[in-house]
Amino acid sequence: MKYLLFIIYLPFVNLAHAQKVTTNKQYQPEEIKTISFTPYFDEQGNPDQDFNNLIEEVLSSSFAVCCQTELEHNLMNHEAFNEVASRTLYSDLSKLVKTKSNLYSPITDSEKLELQKGCRNTDLVFIFSKIDSRTVTKLNNTGSISISGNLTVFDLRTGEFVAFITDDNKQKFDDMSQATPPLNQLISSLVNELNRAIEN
Repeated sequence: MKYLLFIIYLPFVNLAHAQKVTTNKQYQPEEIKTISFTPYFDEQGNPDQDFNNLIEEVLSSSFAVCCQTELEHNLMNHEAFNEVASRTLYSDLSKLVKTKSNLYSPITDSEKLELQKGCRNTDLVFIFSKIDSRTVTKLNNTGSISISGNLTVFDLRTGEFVAFITDDNKQKFDDMSQATPPLNQLISSLVNELNRAIEN
């Protein structure tokens, strides 16, 4: 699989945020009952369960997360779904976000149904980007860590663009050995900002 997660688990505290939010002001959501999210895979093409479980845990505090195990199974075992997901959910979404295009505009009606079915017909699909991180360590064991990622959301019923949130964090710390991994904070920050965007 070409859509693999490349993450360096880096410890730090006291995150500084630099968020950017783009929303579709014309989007009028129906009742949101269930959501799905794009799972991460390791370099061997297996689901990265630790990271996927973290995402599901954070999302579950605000949304009803549906059928992630089945979605992972579909990606690994159903060629037609894997192929259309690679061209849509796991593609570079920057053009769609900039133009607020419909997720389904570049695919056929049968591919649209394949995508919906593979995602278990949830109302929304949450697409998390690769997590980028950079660490700088000095000889005295002080340093800084920068981490960034984004979240794009589409309405899976209609293909409408809902929101795009990006978050960049940088933290300096005095003792790297006392720091903790930042992934929970980053995912929580993205989801919390999405909640605010949807509410407004």
